[in-house]
Amino acid sequence: MPQNDQKVNPPHAVVCAAATPARENANARAVTRLCVLLPLDGLLAHSDELHYMAWHTVAQELGLPFNRAAYQNLRGCTGMEAAEKFLGGHARGWAGEEKQLLVRRKEDHFHQGLSGLPTNAISADALDLIAACQLDGLPVMLPAAHVSAAALLTRLDLTGLCGLLWRETPDYRPSSFSELLLAAAAASGAAPACCVLVDQAPAALQAAQRAGMRTILVTGGGRAPLLADRNVGSIGAITTGLLREICQKSRPGGYFSLRHRGVPDRRPPRGRSAHPDAA
Repeated sequence: MPQNDQKVNPPHAVVCAAATPARENANARAVTRLCVLLPLDGLLAHSDELHYMAWHTVAQELGLPFNRAAYQNLRGCTGMEAAEKFLGGHARGWAGEEKQLLVRRKEDHFHQGLSGLPTNAISADALDLIAACQLDGLPVMLPAAHVSAAALLTRLDLTGLCGLLWRETPDYRPSSFSELLLAAAAASGAAPACCVLVDQAPAALQAAQRAGMRTILVTGGGRAPLLADRNVGSIGAITTGLLREICQKSRPGGYFSLRHRGVPDRRPPRGRSAHPDAA
């Protein structure tokens, strides 16, 4: 199994088994800290095609039907959740260890495909949003439901963002995307109600909502049902003010509405990024 991502990742970004219990302490000491959760794959890194091809290769090896519509059902899932959906009616015949091996096989194919990913497969708008949040003192976490997250950032020359990762590892397999998001929130010191997930996948939005978090759906410009607290056409439409507004609605008269009233959004001019890795 490739281990390059673990070598790049700084120690404080590595997920440990104690991450989930730590959530209770984090919630107790910081109930008003806003945190932005921006999944690495899909919005920041244009890596969806790699994930699709990895699952497609596994399906061919097993002789299972698989297409792009089936892949859409796997987005916004952890490795084990995706394995269950991938196997469908066959899942009951697979032991838990066998499903883990299936996930690792898929991740091997993904890792092998990284060398063919263009180094500019990055969303400039997502980098701008990260930079704006950092300038405004809002923590950002990059949840990733696979072990090659740091290797992906390395491929894209974004190793400076590795410290924001909260990812699966061979030894840490959260049972649900909700669990992964809650662990990321605990690491940031934010309570779930003060976290905003930005995503395109309905499954990811539902996982955040089950965890008690706020959500923003990026529609890509098309029409979409209101599955989140707010729909936006692109990441470029998201401002720090919008993030605070969403949390304020869930907590009337709370911290954000008092502290940040009248404070303008801090966002780099469109087309330019304040992040040092966005050269």
